[in-house]
Amino acid sequence: MSWVGEIHKARVPAYLAVQDGMRGDDVERVLRAGDFAGVFVGGSLPWKLATGAQWVAFAHRLGKPCHIGRVGTPSRVRWAKEIEADSIDSCLPLWSREQLAAFVAALRGNGQFDLFVRREGADVQVECGKLPPGRTQEEHGCVHMAGHLGACEARL
Repeated sequence: MSWVGEIHKARVPAYLAVQDGMRGDDVERVLRAGDFAGVFVGGSLPWKLATGAQWVAFAHRLGKPCHIGRVGTPSRVRWAKEIEADSIDSCLPLWSREQLAAFVAALRGNGQFDLFVRREGADVQVECGKLPPGRTQEEHGCVHMAGHLGACEARL
């Protein structure tokens, strides 16, 4: 894991990704060493749904946040909130206004939420994660939903 130092040079929090077949005792030593700011639950959807709550509890027991990737449907947003995940991401809300509305409604369903980057004047504040070359966030916005793929992240 000599590459971890390179991530720290970028001054961004590094999360340790876990996926199918991994267990807490496989990664606890690495997380306790302090090189990672949190746990990122990836892997296949069935595995993620079966083990997500365990990973959230594990991360919290170590004093770390837990992020779950690809949680775009309203039912999965509610699930992530129920298991007390700290944050989620998905591209699905960016595919259509209807999917964005359903995603945001699920987020609003139980308390506050914070989508990471704001779009001035928008009722829904979203960042798509990828801007076309030469465009600013203000010019581009996120609600136009066309021309590229991005990722929507939410802090629960």
